[in-house]
Amino acid sequence: MVTKLFATQPEWGGKQDSQAALFRTYAEGLGIDMAKFDQDVAAEDAKERIRRDIADGKSLGVTGTPTFFLNGEKLTLNTEAQFRQLLDDAAK
Repeated sequence: MVTKLFATQPEWGGKQDSQAALFRTYAEGLGIDMAKFDQDVAAEDAKERIRRDIADGKSLGVTGTPTFFLNGEKLTLNTEAQFRQLLDDAAK
């Protein structure tokens, strides 16, 4: 499912309305056990994990994805080359 979500992100990414029906269609197409899928999606512990992740992101200044941190510092990147250089420098 994660592969499908990444492959189809241009179709649903950035939309403000729920994409649950679309995601359910993806799951069905992959042959996922839909009773288990629905149970897992509706599970309160999953919702709580998501709420915690959102709160953690907000507290760190995350405003979108992707957001990168290196050695505890939020990166502001202009180019991929800059990102690679920062990673190379940190690995030394």
